[in-house]
Amino acid sequence: MDIHSAISELKELRLRLPKRQILPDDEILDSYEKDLGFSFPKDYRYFLKVASDSILNGKDALRVTVDKGSPRELMVFAHNIKDTHLQLTL
Repeated sequence: MDIHSAISELKELRLRLPKRQILPDDEILDSYEKDLGFSFPKDYRYFLKVASDSILNGKDALRVTVDKGSPRELMVFAHNIKDTHLQLTL
């Protein structure tokens, strides 16, 4: 299944949210990549831009927002993983 088909299916099955979520655009994703020091794979970038607001079976994606202030912010989790990895290697 390609990414477009997977996202189409996800959009059919996902929980409908009462408030429209703002999805990241290329500018936000470019900023994130710069801050993290790596590039997102093409399919993941596409998912973030068109369907990262999805909730399915109680599971949701980490958020990518302009102000990086969401409680489920990808940047926060990425830094926590990095810090944990550093502590484990020391």
